[in-house]
Amino acid sequence: MNKLRLLICGILLVCTSVVFAACGDKDFKTEDVKLGQNEFVYDGNSHIYDITYKDTKIEALYSLDGEKFTEKDKLAVINAGTYKVYFKISAKGYKEYTGSHDVIIKKATINPDNLAFGATSFQYDGTKKIFDVGYGNEQVEVKYSLDAGESKTYVTKDQMNIVDAGTYTVFYSVSSPNFETFY
Repeated sequence: MNKLRLLICGILLVCTSVVFAACGDKDFKTEDVKLGQNEFVYDGNSHIYDITYKDTKIEALYSLDGEKFTEKDKLAVINAGTYKVYFKISAKGYKEYTGSHDVIIKKATINPDNLAFGATSFQYDGTKKIFDVGYGNEQVEVKYSLDAGESKTYVTKDQMNIVDAGTYTVFYSVSSPNFETFY
């Protein structure tokens, strides 16, 4: 009989512990979930905000679609634009918490010292000529103008029509989805 009582008490104790453990998880307090910097300038690297919660060690996962979550360093938020980034945090003794916050990648400024120019002097051969402009490994769009006034009309390289021998002042613009247009 004593063995039966001990067995019943043991089962009750184990069941009670399981019930208390399941009920013991606390909710994260929204006001204590701190999101780090969320605005960045394009630099070719991925950027995501950090998340902290008081003095509690948390695990944070991120997602661009709110369904497939992954570690911060495996989520690619690189190009200029605004992205809704979902997060899911968890910690021992807490219920899982999900939210979202925008990440803003601003366009960078083109450094004119880093522009690379192709040939600017040509031998006359009766064909159209114009110089090329590049910016490191970035994909850029270059447009050209012969207009000297404040209001210039820029055209693509194929639309430039410099054929005759002479000296020309050519204005150019360099643009990219990740950079402010440079004139």
